[in-house]
Amino acid sequence: MANMRFRLDALKSLPLHPFLIFSFQVLSLWAVNVNVLNIVSTLPVWTTGLIITALLLFLLSRFKDVRISAIAITFWYLLILNLGRVLANLTGLEIFGILIGRRRYIMPLYGLTLLVGTLWIFRSQWCKKNAERITYILNIFGFGLILSSSIAAIMNFDWSKLTDKRYSELAKAEKISNDSKPVSKTNNSKPKPNVYFIIFDSYPSNSVLKKYYGWDDS
Repeated sequence: MANMRFRLDALKSLPLHPFLIFSFQVLSLWAVNVNVLNIVSTLPVWTTGLIITALLLFLLSRFKDVRISAIAITFWYLLILNLGRVLANLTGLEIFGILIGRRRYIMPLYGLTLLVGTLWIFRSQWCKKNAERITYILNIFGFGLILSSSIAAIMNFDWSKLTDKRYSELAKAEKISNDSKPVSKTNNSKPKPNVYFIIFDSYPSNSVLKKYYGWDDS
């Protein structure tokens, strides 16, 4: 019971969600390309992102509460790391015949949202009052995203590769074993004569084709 209580308190007090949100972005991209991309190749990007997140959290926490700073970083990540998806979905969007889905309109609006949202997080009394609850919800949300990307990677992975690799290794081992066996020389090992099987064939004439097959090849 005390252990469970400790875990709940940790989820409320420890701002893990910025690290979880960034990790989800990396894992989700890897899950889509799991059959062609080794997870080890994502480690440089992953490590760099986690270090940047830690530095941002350290710098902001010098001026604001660490949980408020973490909420702001998560907000930035949710906007910035999903910019490509937003542009893909909104580009070309028309409302009442007016084309609003253009980068010249989307980018300023996106920047304004980022600025206003950041100022609201830092100055809002509601965020300060509910920082513990928001931290808990965002931590649970982050762990849920990690779990979903892990399940996606498992479902997208081509498990037949493991079976093919196993059979390939067994065949290779069997070939090596057979090659290492000594070959006994007997009378049956004498060279055999060459055998030629010849079939004479030709293309029939027009008259034969027409008479016997009803085909006019003229």
